[in-house]
Amino acid sequence: MGKFRESTQVMRGDLEADELLRGDWQNVGGREWTVAHAKLLYLVYFYAQASSHLDEDDSWLRHAHMVVFIHEAVNSGILAYSMVPSSMSVTVGGTTSKVWVMTAHTALAAIYEMCSEGLINCIRMVTEDFAQAPAYQASIKGMDLVNKMPEELKMQVSQILHGPFGFDDEALEVLVQGREFVLTTPGGFVRRSNICDIGHVPFITSPYIPFCLRHSQTFLTDHSGRSYESALWESDVEDLRGEAIAVGNVTVLMSEWVPLGANTIFSITEKLGANTFPHTHEHKGVAAVPFLEGGRGGVR
Repeated sequence: MGKFRESTQVMRGDLEADELLRGDWQNVGGREWTVAHAKLLYLVYFYAQASSHLDEDDSWLRHAHMVVFIHEAVNSGILAYSMVPSSMSVTVGGTTSKVWVMTAHTALAAIYEMCSEGLINCIRMVTEDFAQAPAYQASIKGMDLVNKMPEELKMQVSQILHGPFGFDDEALEVLVQGREFVLTTPGGFVRRSNICDIGHVPFITSPYIPFCLRHSQTFLTDHSGRSYESALWESDVEDLRGEAIAVGNVTVLMSEWVPLGANTIFSITEKLGANTFPHTHEHKGVAAVPFLEGGRGGVR
């Protein structure tokens, strides 16, 4: 499909409120972490923590579940990040598939940054179909920072990780049902997350491969019948630009013979694990373990 809308869920009031949470607690090892970093760290800490003793079990938060919770935090105004549609791998029953979700890539970059500095641990599980399924936990170093965080910050994050009134003493869990994500609590609360609602599209594209490069005469998919959908799109991005020219019935042929676009490179490095710890000197690699279904072994 082409380029989707970008949703900017940045609330000025929330950014101003974050300024009230600033303090000396942000300084760790000579570096000052932002309030947004702290909220993301507490989100991971809430569900997954490193064990401090050998006789304790570790808990881990799966990547897909973390993305859902980040989306809920952005929608609630707890985090101020822009979100764009992107595909994400989801493993159910040992089979990995791709789903389109609204993703805050800047938030994920902040998670990877904290991984590189040792505040968050990352483990890459291997599914039955040999796909990688990352999971995260707050490290001992990260938990030390959590203990210094103001209670107001923790309360802000906790309120979107618990059920509504009547279920507010129960933590939310993420269930994957088909191609959708559902938030549940042990007491019976169920709510579908709108993370998969990517909205309308600004333009429609169809694949094109010259006949000389095809191995068969199979016709390519034609999306021209969906062109009307682009008329429904409205940008959520505020800017000062105005229309200089308006055109219609435009045909544009875009090609990329060498896959070196920014999105492609990001996808490749993510699959290789090269983006998780870009400049760490402490980590000695990311462990790869079998993927466990149903949350066994402390994996949520």
